[in-house]
Amino acid sequence: MALGPSVPSILSLLYREVVMLIVVANIIARPIAWYFMDQWLGTFTYHIDMDVFAFLLAAVAAVCIALITVSSQTLKAALSNPANRLRYE
Repeated sequence: MALGPSVPSILSLLYREVVMLIVVANIIARPIAWYFMDQWLGTFTYHIDMDVFAFLLAAVAAVCIALITVSSQTLKAALSNPANRLRYE
């Protein structure tokens, strides 16, 4: 057994970083997307109003996809035998 952080602590560190990046990206992108979508939808004769729910759903979906990806890659790397990986390098 190697010394170092446990798998849950590695996951929590990576989760925190990924979620913060997605939150910052949403804070920056949401007003820009709202403006351009409002301009584009305003050109149609029958237009709809945008709901905040669509933007929140997109943010939650982005977080879920990112966390699933980070989890799978981290677990694969953390649970593999380092000797097998070093043999090929």
